[in-house]
Amino acid sequence: MLLDSAVANLVGINVSDMHLLHVTTELGGCSIGTIGDRSRPTSGAVTKMVDRVEIAGYVYRASDPDDRRRSIVHPVVARVEESVNSTMRSQTA
Repeated sequence: MLLDSAVANLVGINVSDMHLLHVTTELGGCSIGTIGDRSRPTSGAVTKMVDRVEIAGYVYRASDPDDRRRSIVHPVVARVEESVNSTMRSQTA
């Protein structure tokens, strides 16, 4: 938990948002319902988390090819890696 908090602070998001990022990265993309199942907040809270993380550029939404009513949240892995690496470089300089 301390590591999650430290990394979240480094990249400028909160711990809940970091958990969302972890879930989407682990699964390679998933629905808001799956994120909620893994992190326990309400679907409305998950939607707000996705909104924040999407605005920060760490995830994007795409239509589910099997069910057009759902969106799949995908991580922007390169953005996450760039942000963590950049922050780590500035911390060690």
